[in-house]
Order: sequence, then C-alpha cells, then structure tokens
Amino acid sequence: AQIFSKGDIAFKIYTDDQFLIPEKKVRELSVLNKDNIIKPKEFVFDKSGKYIGFTMKFVKDCIPLCKLFTNTFWQDHNVDINHIVKLIEEMQSTTHFIHTNKCLIVDYNEFNFLADEDKFNIPVFIDVDSYQTSSFPAQALMESVKDHHTKGFTELSDWFSFGILACQLFIGIHPF
Repeated sequence: AQIFSKGDIAFKIYTDDQFLIPEKKVRELSVLNKDNIIKPKEFVFDKSGKYIGFTMKFVKDCIPLCKLFTNTFWQDHNVDINHIVKLIEEMQSTTHFIHTNKCLIVDYNEFNFLADEDKFNIPVFIDVDSYQTSSFPAQALMESVKDHHTKGFTELSDWFSFGILACQLFIGIHPF
C-alpha cells in the first residue's frame, strides 16, 4: 500500500488487492475511538466504485518510538524518566482500551508506535489495520516481541510484547 496525505487526512491506497483489508474489518476496527489510535476511518473507492483503501487521521509532530531507546536521544531532547513513565502508562491504558473493545494488537513492536515530539509522553498507535478483530485473525508478528511459550494470540501475548517495549524504554535494550 501507499500512503498519501492532504491536510489532516491520510489515505492508504492498496496497489495489490491481495493485501487490501476487507471492508468488514474496517468496520470492526471503528470501535477503537481514541485520539491516539490511528485507525481506518472512511472507505476510498476508485472512479469505477471499486474499494481500494481507506482514510485515517494524518499524524504530524511525532517520532518513532524506538528513538526513545537511546541515552543520546534522551540527553539531546531533555527526556527524563517521568516522560517515559507517562508514555508507558498511556500505552498500558490504550492497550486495555483496545482489549476491552475485543481487538488484539498482536504485532506490538516499536515500529508500530510513535511518540509526540513535544513531551515524548503520548503514544500513537499506528498500523491498526493489522490488528486482530473478532472476524479477522492477525497475520504478522515480529520475532523480537513474540512469546515463544505461547501458541496463538491473546491479551496476554499483547502484554508480553508490551513488557518488552517497556523494558526497552526504561533501560534502552531488549530484555532477552
């Protein structure tokens, strides 16, 4: 897929139909109404009326979460432990919200999150179209956040991955 933006709207347009997420999944993800969850919003159709993608909120003034893993970034941007604690608390709260709405994140890795560029304490959940919903199982999981003692995906496997990211945010390295 390719992502384009205009104003406050981002457009995710699929160039290959085999990767296009079904309209029903977009509807199932619509319950994730929280400002820091960048979910599909409206369907996009081509001139012939064929579904080719969806819109999302355009995110600006954010950084990839993994930048917060390094001491150098902390020093260069005056990040302290209070920023990280707040960020992790917000990640925990949003994860609980997602689970309450019967979805799983599954691929809970550092590339599927952004942090606000101002205070570094608001997590932005991206790549939401890959989440598991009641009708659509997840298809991807990065090895770095996988619980190798668990088969399948559950809320607990999301929390395992959350723990890995929290550890990386606190101490700068992967716990394993």
